[in-house]
Amino acid sequence: MTGSSESLGSVEAALKALLRGDDAAGRRALTPVAWRPEELPAARPAPRRLQIEVFRRDNFTCRYCGRRTLFPPVLPLLSARFPDLIPIHPNWKRDSTHPLVWDLTASADHITPRSRGGSGDAANLVTACYRCQDIKGHWLLDELRWTLLPASVEPWDGLAGLFDEAIRARVVTGPRFLNWHRDLARAGR
Repeated sequence: MTGSSESLGSVEAALKALLRGDDAAGRRALTPVAWRPEELPAARPAPRRLQIEVFRRDNFTCRYCGRRTLFPPVLPLLSARFPDLIPIHPNWKRDSTHPLVWDLTASADHITPRSRGGSGDAANLVTACYRCQDIKGHWLLDELRWTLLPASVEPWDGLAGLFDEAIRARVVTGPRFLNWHRDLARAGR
């Protein structure tokens, strides 16, 4: 791919060619910037226990923007009890899911994406808010001109402790909550 000024020139030349009715010249002008998306493998999330290890290591703080995040089942727990206040679409459709989910839910993001040769071990995983993870996608940090923030030293448990209490008090039930709770307990404190 060429630099941005060359790319702008190619786009300008293609538009001018189209205005002249010369599709062939438009195609030639765009050839230097032609791009075909590569087929990416399906994303596989890290096992929950590994995610919990990473969240705890990073004190539930996004290593890209520095925002404190929440243990992943916290907002779904509140949504289960108060769906009119914290709606969450089963597939997280943005127009049907509360923005807090994107802003505050912790995710374990691969620093070097698996599709780009990154490993699935803890050294290649960091805590990210879903907003940053969504923006980053399959990009490398230097391609986005992002830097990895150091792990937070300020203690924050992402409300995992309160989630544990809520499950023990049977505030909600169901496999998605119980599985997270089981893995939280197995991951230790």
